[in-house]
Amino acid sequence: MFSFLLNTTSTFYSAIIIAVIAFLLHSSTISAQQIDQNRLRKREIVDVRVEGNKNFSSAELLSIIATRPSGGLEKFLYSIYSGWGIPAQIVDEGVQGHDTLVIFSYYRDHGYLQAKINYSIRESPESVERWQKAYDENRLLPASSRKPYPMISDTIVFSVVEGAPYTVDFFTFEGIESLPHDLLDEVTNNISIKRGSRYTRQQFAEEITRFRHILEENGYPFFRTDHEPIVKMDTVRKQVRINAAFKTGPRIKNGPLHIFYDTSYLSRGFVRRPVVVRQISLDSGQWFRVSDIQNSERELAQLGVFELWRVELDTSAYKGNIDAIKDGTELPVTIFLRMRSTSDITPGIFVGVGNSSSGLNFGTSLSYSNRNLFDGGENFTTQGSYQFFPSTQKRYSFGGQLTFPYVGLRNIPLILSTNYSYSKIDPTIPSAYLEKIIDAKAGSYIKLSKSVTHRLSLSPEGTLEYVERIYYDTTKHINDLLSKNPQFNVLGSMTLLWDWTNNYLNPSTGSVVSYSPQVTMPFIAKIFLTKLPSASYWKNTLQFKTYLDPSERGTSVFAFRIYGGLISLTDPGDSLRDISIERRFTGGGTNSLRAWPAQNLLVSNDTALNRPKLGGYKSIEGNIEWRYAPFQYALAIGSMQQFLSDIRLALFLDVGNVWDRTVAPTLKTTAAALGFGIHYNTLFGALRFDFGFKLYDPYPALKGDNVVAIPTDGASGVWLFKRNLHWKEFGDVFRFSFALGQSF
Repeated sequence: MFSFLLNTTSTFYSAIIIAVIAFLLHSSTISAQQIDQNRLRKREIVDVRVEGNKNFSSAELLSIIATRPSGGLEKFLYSIYSGWGIPAQIVDEGVQGHDTLVIFSYYRDHGYLQAKINYSIRESPESVERWQKAYDENRLLPASSRKPYPMISDTIVFSVVEGAPYTVDFFTFEGIESLPHDLLDEVTNNISIKRGSRYTRQQFAEEITRFRHILEENGYPFFRTDHEPIVKMDTVRKQVRINAAFKTGPRIKNGPLHIFYDTSYLSRGFVRRPVVVRQISLDSGQWFRVSDIQNSERELAQLGVFELWRVELDTSAYKGNIDAIKDGTELPVTIFLRMRSTSDITPGIFVGVGNSSSGLNFGTSLSYSNRNLFDGGENFTTQGSYQFFPSTQKRYSFGGQLTFPYVGLRNIPLILSTNYSYSKIDPTIPSAYLEKIIDAKAGSYIKLSKSVTHRLSLSPEGTLEYVERIYYDTTKHINDLLSKNPQFNVLGSMTLLWDWTNNYLNPSTGSVVSYSPQVTMPFIAKIFLTKLPSASYWKNTLQFKTYLDPSERGTSVFAFRIYGGLISLTDPGDSLRDISIERRFTGGGTNSLRAWPAQNLLVSNDTALNRPKLGGYKSIEGNIEWRYAPFQYALAIGSMQQFLSDIRLALFLDVGNVWDRTVAPTLKTTAAALGFGIHYNTLFGALRFDFGFKLYDPYPALKGDNVVAIPTDGASGVWLFKRNLHWKEFGDVFRFSFALGQSF
């Protein structure tokens, strides 16, 4: 009996052991199989979504995270060469986890302190089925015969539970009790964080910036926060209490100026001390202001003489112990300078789009510059240029300019220049003329605002000018002169500029307003006793440009421009007192209506003189352009990525025209161009390749260079989509142009 029980028990336990071992082996097989599948599964991100967000748009939230869907163009370029594009974006749960924290921090910074964020991965059933089919087939095949596995298409979904936004119960600060009463009142009376307002981290940062600005502009250069603000949450009432601690540091006055040059570069010369001192806005004995440091460094930079410049307070006597400095101490101001190479010789070749039948202009140039001519920051430049193509045009010029950094008044420069220019259009083609100009100019540049972000300036200029003009009447004889009008002119002009764009060469935000009047002064010209007639006119131009950047990264910019000009002759009956050709308005070209050649637009009743290329007296233009970056990288580290990140695709619409003196602008005679471009942003401006089409042509019967003025009473404009286009007329409708610098 005992033996039977023993055998039965042994059999029972043996069965259990065998079952456990079989289960473990099966589980191990499943786990190994699962591990093998996970290793082979490549999950591509095809879409990224945000759900549950009510107070922030999905586009706004997606712009702050690293997770991106794969782009077809970028993958194609990457397949050609790895340095060009971006490979397929693969699911990386480390990245998605980090992005979850980024979105959470974004909500917290905007007052949603109890927001909850998580993410999920949704696989496309069709792609999973294709992958599983490939996996099942490959299991039965040797390794050498297995097919590649298809990508599994995944959608990353970030789910948001926003919760209620928190408001401010009260805001307290400490450490500024010792401030003078006037400063204490200024700091405390204009606090932007109001009780009951929604809490945001940005609002607090702006308040700290306001504190800092007030104190740094009133003698406290060492103001700092003692620690991060303490934010206490009341989860019941959804309120926060904010406490911030500051250290004002000592109140400082400006001491004596000490100028030091980098001795390693003294072979390049130096700038005399009085010139450097006049660029410095800090007055000894006055309370320190950080804006004076910024303005001083900006003035030193504008001299163009220094490679490195730095203005700072000298605290070396206190060995870094700022708090040991007593209030009212005059700290020395140190100016450290490094000279740059003062002289350059620059040869060049210029290529542009003109009004010739070939459409291209070629020429050479040579310039010499010395940035420190008399050791006083004087900038001397002389240059010459010669256009040798096309043969039907001949243009050359040479001249020089000398700029003194200041004359009389502080930081008011004096700019002296002289120039000779020669322009001739061969009498064998329409609109032929010859014009020679010799001029001497004196001008200045006056900054009316010290703001770094809003720049207001005035540029006055006076000009003495001798002009010789010859018009050829090609309807009679090749050498028949229509008129020869020499002039001696005295001109006064200025440019008032208000600029608050973020970048001078490639702006993406901000606006520019400019107004430029020019007037002749015949009564002054008579003083020179030349016995030559003088031009007599008023010329006014007004321009407004603005830039919008919805991407906030300069990758999608909308640019707008409105331009208007008017020339009024004060003696219209005397042709000898007409305005020179070079000073009239012209239409068409790389910076105007890009479907027309340069100087090829004019509406006039005077068709006998072949006037389109001699300019008009009224000009109105409007431009809209969208500049988009097709290649965007979170971090452009490769040379090819850096190159591609500066490419911009552009779509543009140009409208406007130029009208003769006796013609009123009308919609019927307003031209319109539509086109696209490929631009590349460089340190010297955008390199542009633009393709323009005549969207609306006021007078389509005029083709190529065989043009006459557009008559106002016979204009029969036509839209692009109503023209019967074929290859023979395509050259009249389409125009290619290229240039350096944004069109506006």
